[in-house]
Amino acid sequence: MTNTMTENQKQCKFIADRLEQIAEGILYHCPECGEFFNAEDEEYNTICPECGKTLDTDLLESVSMLDFFQDCYNIEYRIDSNGGYKSVELMVACGGPNIYVDTKTASVNLYWWGDSAEWRLNSEAVNTIDDSFEELWQCQQEGK
Repeated sequence: MTNTMTENQKQCKFIADRLEQIAEGILYHCPECGEFFNAEDEEYNTICPECGKTLDTDLLESVSMLDFFQDCYNIEYRIDSNGGYKSVELMVACGGPNIYVDTKTASVNLYWWGDSAEWRLNSEAVNTIDDSFEELWQCQQEGK
């Protein structure tokens, strides 16, 4: 087993930080290299930390929760007895480690062999995820 608990916690924290940046509207997608970056500073131009290109922040769009989760491996909706949305669990990595974002527990959870790690999400991130996936759930129900 190559991962230690500290590395597992760092992975959970990294994902939680990204989700919180999305909720704050400060995570952007570089049109040049495709990587996500935090453009928290209110400067006219910013430099992508991945490719080094100077980007006009006025032309950038922030990353949405649905953008971030577009390649997730599984979406498990939790629905009440009336068919109403309650929460969601999203599998963002699998095969070692398995990583889930869970709005019911407000956490990022990692499982790797016998180890596990968790990092809490702030309420703004949880609410933004829930708002996005409740809307997606309702659209799917209307299409049936």
